[in-house]
Amino acid sequence: MSAVPRFLLFFGIATCLCATGTTPLVAAEAIQLETAIAAAGKGDARAQFSLGQAYLTGNGVAKDETKAAEFFRKAAEQGDAEANYLLGKAYYKGAGVSQDYRKAADYYREAARLGSVKAHTNLGAMFSNGVGVPRDTVEAVSWFRIAAEKHDPLAQYNLAWSYANGQGVAKDLKEALRWYLAAAEYGQVDAEAKLGDMYYRGDGGVERDYSEAFKWFRRAALAGNAAAQNSLGVLFEEGSGVGQDMVEAVRHFRLSAEQGYARGQLNLGRMYELGAGGVQRDYTQALFWYALSADQGDAVAIKSVHTLVEGRRVTFAQFEDTKRAADEYRASHPRP
Repeated sequence: MSAVPRFLLFFGIATCLCATGTTPLVAAEAIQLETAIAAAGKGDARAQFSLGQAYLTGNGVAKDETKAAEFFRKAAEQGDAEANYLLGKAYYKGAGVSQDYRKAADYYREAARLGSVKAHTNLGAMFSNGVGVPRDTVEAVSWFRIAAEKHDPLAQYNLAWSYANGQGVAKDLKEALRWYLAAAEYGQVDAEAKLGDMYYRGDGGVERDYSEAFKWFRRAALAGNAAAQNSLGVLFEEGSGVGQDMVEAVRHFRLSAEQGYARGQLNLGRMYELGAGGVQRDYTQALFWYALSADQGDAVAIKSVHTLVEGRRVTFAQFEDTKRAADEYRASHPRP
């Protein structure tokens, strides 16, 4: 084991144990930090990279994104793949440097050339979205594929999505299913939600299987995926793949709605309009959730708002009050 990894391991232990008041470790920590700084000053790329990580995370030193970027730059200039990758991220986010998408793409490209798998994934995303580079979905897929074949879960998800939507590659739901499954094996939550969708509809050459859909939606919902929470609510409402349970349906619609997911808000509003799943019928609450969903452009929610108002389920004063409440809620609950 080289000196720098030893420093990082010891540095982490010292940071943890010093909180207990074991003062000798403070001095040891300072010595290790001085040693790392000295090594970095002499051009040790791994010491420079390690210091960059320490400043980026605030691990044993005061968090300082500017210093982190400085050390990553020094290591990157010596051909360190991960330093190039993290410097690319810094430019993409504007963390410690002025935001510059072109420079982000340049550093990602160099990191990818040096073997960083995540840099391939991020470059693919930049080509897919046309950020920092001309939009080129075919080029995006080529970057995603390289990283996906090296088992990067996000790249596998992005490649699956590309196949599912025919973006940059011919639409192929079987290939989409294959790559969603690969990503889900690593716990990629969005892939789990998409698998639920595919089994619910019977896409990608699989038979419609509500039990399998429930399994994948549940995994993603437990991990906090708002779309999966809504879909799980639908399964509980329908009794598809699980026993019908309207209380559970409402609970999952609410979890989804409170994360700002438009369909979850629509469905929670519908439960209040119907008085289902253990909630009292409440047209103002229904209007509240419909309004939040409608604000995101959900056509059914927009129609539902009009239906409540035109059907005089709520008064004009209630409409104005509810609209104001929805605006205030939206301002204080930004979507993730």
